[in-house]
Amino acid sequence: MHRSGIELINLYWEEVWNNGNLELIREICASPIVRHDANEVTSLTHDQQIARVAAQRTRLPFFTHEVLVADEHHVCSVWNMTIREGGERELCGIEVFRVEEGRLSHCWNSGYIPGLWGRDGAEREAREPAILPSLSSIDTDWIQDILTSVDKSTPRVGVLQSVDRIGNGTLSETARVVLHYNADPENYPTTLFCKFNRSTPEIDAANKRVGFYEREINTYSFLRDHPDISAPKVYFAATNPDTGATNIVLEDLSTRTTPGDQVRGASVEEADAVVRALSHLHAKFLGTEPSDWLFDRQPRAAMFHDSYRIGAAALKEFLGSAVDACDYELIDRFEQLYLDWVNLPVGTKTVLHGDPRVDNILFEAGPSGIKAWLIDWGMTGVGSPQFDLAYFLTGSVPVDMRRQHDRRWIAEHAAELAKASPAYDLASAEMMFRAQAVAQLAATVPAARTVERSARGVELLTTLVQRNCAAVRDWDAFGAIRSLSTM
Repeated sequence: MHRSGIELINLYWEEVWNNGNLELIREICASPIVRHDANEVTSLTHDQQIARVAAQRTRLPFFTHEVLVADEHHVCSVWNMTIREGGERELCGIEVFRVEEGRLSHCWNSGYIPGLWGRDGAEREAREPAILPSLSSIDTDWIQDILTSVDKSTPRVGVLQSVDRIGNGTLSETARVVLHYNADPENYPTTLFCKFNRSTPEIDAANKRVGFYEREINTYSFLRDHPDISAPKVYFAATNPDTGATNIVLEDLSTRTTPGDQVRGASVEEADAVVRALSHLHAKFLGTEPSDWLFDRQPRAAMFHDSYRIGAAALKEFLGSAVDACDYELIDRFEQLYLDWVNLPVGTKTVLHGDPRVDNILFEAGPSGIKAWLIDWGMTGVGSPQFDLAYFLTGSVPVDMRRQHDRRWIAEHAAELAKASPAYDLASAEMMFRAQAVAQLAATVPAARTVERSARGVELLTTLVQRNCAAVRDWDAFGAIRSLSTM
């Protein structure tokens, strides 16, 4: 009388694999047995089967299994395996065997999957997410670890539909991840935004000087406790101090927002939204003192001064006659005042975004108007709230529009800050705005060293130079710097 499929599968896992009774293969398996794997079929004789199992048993695998279904001709088993030698590891799989004349004759193998089959009622163990070297390393397990570390009730991530690279940033590589769960996603994210650092000798050296990767990690960790700030929700933000690898996983806002365009500039409604977002940020943290993780230009003043000087030469070489001579003259004059500007006494300080150009802002249209989302927090710092405001208005708003509305925006910003500190007055705010009207110019000029040498690069830089220089003249920024630096 032949053995049943259930008898055969029990002997296969428990006697052959767990107890090492390899000669039993000659009794319970056909010769050859036919293995069906993805894209491949392999026939194994008894001797080949025995050699295969003997080789794998050197790592002391231990199987537990459960028969899901069995009949006269087939048996289906799900199994868990723990490897106990050469690095402990857990794997699982599912196999379907055909039974012919009391022997296992064919096997359809799912492949070995990291982890163990879930059990009803068992709580998923939250694992600390690894820090990956590149976007190409993203897989379902990593995304699962990210989401479970935030919310243990997150359903199982079944499939990553796509990991689509987006943008072409100088310092980072980014991707939009589309995922599907094994259950109704309900309120769980179905897309995520991933941002990883780029690593070149030049970028690594710049990061060592300025620390933008670590600062962005610290900022997003800080913002976790302040969901009212107009920044995307952070799911994971970490860096490996040994390798320098940096991973940031954020809420994906792309499906409901429109990115800003630096050349086009912001509309009045978009600028209104940015001023509201900056006002809330600055008012909430008004009175913040310098901290190790917040960027402060003053200790690095000489370095940034050199960068500006070198950038000015690069700007002239790149743009040539595309920039008016009077603007080049203004750029040179600011070099003489640069250190005075950096070292100005700024009064009450706050947390700054540090780089609030419209390229770093997403706009969401809703029933109550436009909302501005602030992204790219690698330059988060501490200083005068007028720095951020002037940086945005003098570089991201067309000149005629700024001239028409800038005093209103300054007044609205100051009124919001006065709610947090009644001593914050409009006259002082306007005076500091005058001095900070150079803030975007101080960033535009060094950027000439890294902006792509193309028609788009020319258009971008000439637009910024024109806006920056017009604002410096309109507000007599140099006069304000001289006045405040002697107080």
